[in-house]
Amino acid sequence: MRFLGSASIILLQVALFFQTLPRLSGDEGVAESSAGSAAETSAEAERLGLASSLNQGPAQALSILAVGDVIPHLTVLNAAKDPATGSYDFRPSFRHVKPYIQAADLAICNVETVFTADGVYTGYPDFDSPEELAFALKDAGFDVGITANNHLLDQGIRGFEGSIDALRRQGLVTAGTRKAGEPRYVMLRVKGLDLAIIAYTFAGYDREGRLVINNFRVPPELEPRINYFTPRELAAGLAQIRSVIAAARAAGANAVICYYHWGEEYALVPDRVQQAIARVSVDGGADIVFGTHPHVVQKAQMLAAPGGRQVPVYYSLGNFISNQRLDTVDNRLTEDGLIALVNYGLANERGPFRLLSAQALATWVDKRQDERIAFEIIPIEPGFRANPTVQARKLVPQVEESLSAAKQALGASFFQEASMRFVFHAEGGLTP
Repeated sequence: MRFLGSASIILLQVALFFQTLPRLSGDEGVAESSAGSAAETSAEAERLGLASSLNQGPAQALSILAVGDVIPHLTVLNAAKDPATGSYDFRPSFRHVKPYIQAADLAICNVETVFTADGVYTGYPDFDSPEELAFALKDAGFDVGITANNHLLDQGIRGFEGSIDALRRQGLVTAGTRKAGEPRYVMLRVKGLDLAIIAYTFAGYDREGRLVINNFRVPPELEPRINYFTPRELAAGLAQIRSVIAAARAAGANAVICYYHWGEEYALVPDRVQQAIARVSVDGGADIVFGTHPHVVQKAQMLAAPGGRQVPVYYSLGNFISNQRLDTVDNRLTEDGLIALVNYGLANERGPFRLLSAQALATWVDKRQDERIAFEIIPIEPGFRANPTVQARKLVPQVEESLSAAKQALGASFFQEASMRFVFHAEGGLTP
């Protein structure tokens, strides 16, 4: 287990947020948790009086975390660049949220850029980022980088291939686009369990009827390597999603996690396409549904699945980091995001899964503009007023405004003041 800092309040907040703390380790996201790290965590938890809560429950548990869009606009790139050396370091942006990400057994983010490694980096509208961003995401604790989004062709075939290579080179598993011959899902071994991740993005057609993503024509050789759906042919897309979920189950998946790039930008509520895909995914056997692309937070809800299962659906996790904000796109809500966490208990070492909780922690992106621009993701956690960045920059009003917006988007009735979390499901009938 790796944590930033040694302050007891940080460990307390993280331990309360997660019901299980062992960390994924090893190459390509296939490994077992570290017994030594778990022992160290238990000892520290006992010192803080948390051991009883951490040790209760099932013999084995699994925590799955997801965040929304990682969008390296040009201002974000420049903020990470050292003007003296020309090198990039994105790690400071994640320092406050790193403990949460690293504590999860599986952590997922949407990487809304491409990597060509040509040394000429760009932001919107045609992204191209330095590989140091991939390094920083892995360093922060992410295990999976979603590559199925509307910017996957920003730099053509070179960017498409380069993104898969760069993310994998830095130790991240990729989902949504793939090498030739790979399946439409990716399977990871986490704590001895096989977890399938299925990622899709929206696409469309140009005037000549050719497939496009963000107005870029999809090269025919890449089309079979992209998971996509189109509103015009939604029925076919839904059928394919069901078949991919079934294929992942047939391949031995103990759980299926779906992650979709969908919806309308800046829309505060999910549209009919989002709801249709969510319903088909749940009915088809998905255990969790995460969503991105609207760049603002949308509601989360529990959907009933066949057999009585309850499946959490997070329609939009908002922006995790970007330069979209009030002063750039005239929309303050684009500064907000969510850290979603779903906890499962296991009846035995191979399942079946028992949903323990589905929750979320709100985040806000601070942009410092003094001697040098800097971006930091602020978790709106218990004691956030003591966050060094919040204190130094007197940001309490801005953070409180972000939290108020999250309550409006998600529903104030789901918010638990003591933990500063939104709780959509809790075992034992505690769902608000």
